[in-house]
Amino acid sequence: YRCRYDAARTLEYASAGSFTFTGTITGPTPSANWSGLDNGSYRVRARADFIDGTHSPWAFAPADVSVSLFLSDSFTDAAGTAITSHTGETGASWTVQSGNSPVTPDKIDAAGALYANAANGIYQAAGSPPSADYYVEAVLTKPSTVTNDKVGVMGRADPAANSWYMARWNEAGSNWQLYRTVAGVSTQMNGSIAGSFNVGDSHVLRLTMSGSTISMS
Repeated sequence: YRCRYDAARTLEYASAGSFTFTGTITGPTPSANWSGLDNGSYRVRARADFIDGTHSPWAFAPADVSVSLFLSDSFTDAAGTAITSHTGETGASWTVQSGNSPVTPDKIDAAGALYANAANGIYQAAGSPPSADYYVEAVLTKPSTVTNDKVGVMGRADPAANSWYMARWNEAGSNWQLYRTVAGVSTQMNGSIAGSFNVGDSHVLRLTMSGSTISMS
């Protein structure tokens, strides 16, 4: 790992090609909001690079940093299994999000993909994130075009408050959208991002929540 301090107080990490991360620090303490880490344990080391080209010796953290997934689901199950009767690999037993119950629950197909049988299906997994700062992502595949279809991922969902963040594909507008819902009232954030999602395409859609910064990619 490398830690670089400059006028913008940028902190950079890198490890043997397995992931990269750029965050922000205040004072000498790095941000704890890391992303892109695979499961496992990591020993952090850092150094300060100075403007004159010199740098401090490498310093190692006193203990490893453990990283683990709180939710993972490959949707492997018998074709036709309802999502509410399916349990994934980690923290992935699914219930209908309050107030968004479809006539027929979403189901899993023979290819291990989740598909909708009816409109307005929103489901919440049992996995509990360790903090409010995390990301959620899914591989979206388009087998056919359905007018006005919308599909995406949600985070920081609070069923009791009817509140959450959502990143989604909007078929009618051919764009990607980021929404915030508070007490059942949805507001689009930062406009729409034009894109293409053709039949047969797959996209990894990620919703990242870090403090008050909410983004999608």
